[in-house]
Amino acid sequence: MPFDVTYNEDKDRLYYKVDGFISNEDVEEIMEAMDEFLRDHEGKFTAVIDMKDFKVSEDVKEAIKSIQQVIKSGKLLADAFIVAQSSIGKMQFEQIEKDTEAKTERRVFSNQQDAEKWLDSVA
Repeated sequence: MPFDVTYNEDKDRLYYKVDGFISNEDVEEIMEAMDEFLRDHEGKFTAVIDMKDFKVSEDVKEAIKSIQQVIKSGKLLADAFIVAQSSIGKMQFEQIEKDTEAKTERRVFSNQQDAEKWLDSVA
């Protein structure tokens, strides 16, 4: 499966990892998982969105839809994107940034440890 979504209740933190290419069918499945999460979760939360292994494809905009769903929920306090240090990774993030209207705190990291540390400091 090219994605994994988990939740840490102790930290009120959503973990969303994208691995490889994402198809339109995958996006539908991700969005259903996000809908279920948002329905079941009342409070505010932070998120680690790990896209360092995400492969650029024609479906980038489709993958972004599933991220926007969480961002636009109004429940997200802050999000930390983990992207590859390559120029492609930065371009992926810039596309996401351009396509979302986040009113949350957001930072980009190259590893999960730094992302977690920052989210712990803002939550």
